[in-house]
Amino acid sequence: LCEQIEKDLLGELDHCPAPPIVPVSALAGDGVRTAGQMAWYRGPKLVEVVEQAKASAVPMLDDSLHFVVEGSKEVHSLPGIGTVIVGTLESGVLRRTDRLLLEPASTQRGEAVEFPIKSMQYARSITERRTNETVDEVAARAIVSVALPDLNVRMAGDLFKRGAVFGTAKRRPTVAELIEAEVFFFEPDTVYEGKEYVFYTNASQSVAHITRLPQMEGSAPFLHTRSTKMRDTVLAFQTGEADSIRTTIRLKFPVCIEADPAFQRLTRFILKHNNKIVACGRCLAIL
Repeated sequence: LCEQIEKDLLGELDHCPAPPIVPVSALAGDGVRTAGQMAWYRGPKLVEVVEQAKASAVPMLDDSLHFVVEGSKEVHSLPGIGTVIVGTLESGVLRRTDRLLLEPASTQRGEAVEFPIKSMQYARSITERRTNETVDEVAARAIVSVALPDLNVRMAGDLFKRGAVFGTAKRRPTVAELIEAEVFFFEPDTVYEGKEYVFYTNASQSVAHITRLPQMEGSAPFLHTRSTKMRDTVLAFQTGEADSIRTTIRLKFPVCIEADPAFQRLTRFILKHNNKIVACGRCLAIL
């Protein structure tokens, strides 16, 4: 049964590198740290696989700081502390002496939007006891609470409207409005120049349009179709399920996204159409 499930899962991921598949018992916890009643399984346990993934190449250079905050909902006002933001340190090393530079707000305003750090802590789960223990340095990847004395909740609601990725002036997070990308479709879709999607990446979102007819990795039937929105006949094609295309995407609003493969998680995005996720992809180049 386990072999059949593994075969079925890998069959659904034929366009992606095969990930490790670990059988576990949600009821008894077998396979998480020890085999338990699953002595027939000789592979690595779940904790071992997670530790290996954590030890994989993570950009640790000081000038590669990327601290991602999931919008204004992760901004809190705490008595005696002030405004606190909670986010994920995706790369680099965050130090209490750093001045955090916010993107894409800095690019949109044409000036650096920076904040000094008052204090920071590792974020706790709701079951953990609250402590006042602060740290002076945090390395990726970690979830961190950071107190910013010069930020208030109302200001954050405005600044974080298009996403919030913090870096430093030494190495600003990359902001893009036009990218070259590889896109993987989850289901058949008709693609044409000018087609509109909603683009999500790194806590940022924007309306997006296909600006160059994609080059198919496989074969796809081309057809002429009429776009009622543009009131013109355009060349389009029908993708198949799990088709991969390489295309150019123009964003209505600037977003933070990286093209450097060293920042794997920061290159990824999803596309929605008619309020449904239809594709995912990765940025190949900033244009």
